[in-house]
Parts: sequence; C-alpha cells; structure tokens
Amino acid sequence: MLEAGFNPVLSGYPPKHILNLLKQTGIIRILNIGNPDTETSVNIEMRPKFFDAREDELRNLAATEAALSDQSLGQIPLRVLTHGKPIDFVSFGLTEEQSRFMEDVWQQQQEQSLQLSSNSQLIVAKSSGHFIIHDQPELVINTIKNLVNEIR
Repeated sequence: MLEAGFNPVLSGYPPKHILNLLKQTGIIRILNIGNPDTETSVNIEMRPKFFDAREDELRNLAATEAALSDQSLGQIPLRVLTHGKPIDFVSFGLTEEQSRFMEDVWQQQQEQSLQLSSNSQLIVAKSSGHFIIHDQPELVINTIKNLVNEIR
C-alpha cells in the first residue's frame, strides 16, 4: 500500500500546470511526452482536466486503496483486464529499475483486485499496452458481452 500523502510531483511527475503549458504550446506533441499511443491521447485525454484528475488520482491512491481494502463484491462477477506489454515508464522520466518496479506494482495490484469478488478473473491483453480499449477493443467488448451473459 502507498503511504498517505503521496506526492506525484515529488515522485517524478511534472506538475499539472507545467503539463498544461506544454500541451497548450504543442510541445507535448513535438516531444511525444508521455508517449501517447494515439492522436486521440493528445487531443482528448491530455486536456487540463486530464492533468488535474491524474494528479488528484495519484495524490489519493493511498486513501482509495484503503477504502477498497475491506470491501467485497461477494459473488458479483469481476473481470480485470491488464496489459500484456509492460509499460515503459522510462519515457516518463523514471530509471529502468524504477520502471520495472512500477510495472511489478501495477501487476500485483491487478491481481490483488481479484480478491474483491469470489467470481473474479484476470484477463491479460497480450497485445496491449495501457490503452487496451485502443489496442484490443474486441477483447474489451467480448469481456463485457460475456459478463452480461453470465449475469442473465
């Protein structure tokens, strides 16, 4: 679990006002900052609201994790989709060692989330990076359809 008071800015993430400035000036696109997978990432996902939300999310990770730790969905079906291609956090300014650590933590958290339901399954999107919906939309669609059919 992350410690309370986690500060994304002090952990190597640029502050949101810097990212907003880089986005507005077009530097994010020129330098491919954040290694966006698609044009959509730059134009839609990387808006000021995105940077605000991301920073808030990172600041509140510990509280969110603590709130979920004692929760249970019972037998409600839960499917966790996770990427099969490790994310290269080096492109975000981390070292190789930090990048491997972040990937390990991510995968551990994906597996931990399976404990929320007694009817859970981890599905690895082998051909996907972080944006599974872009890389393997059919996997996402089929997973949702299968869940709907299971619930009926």
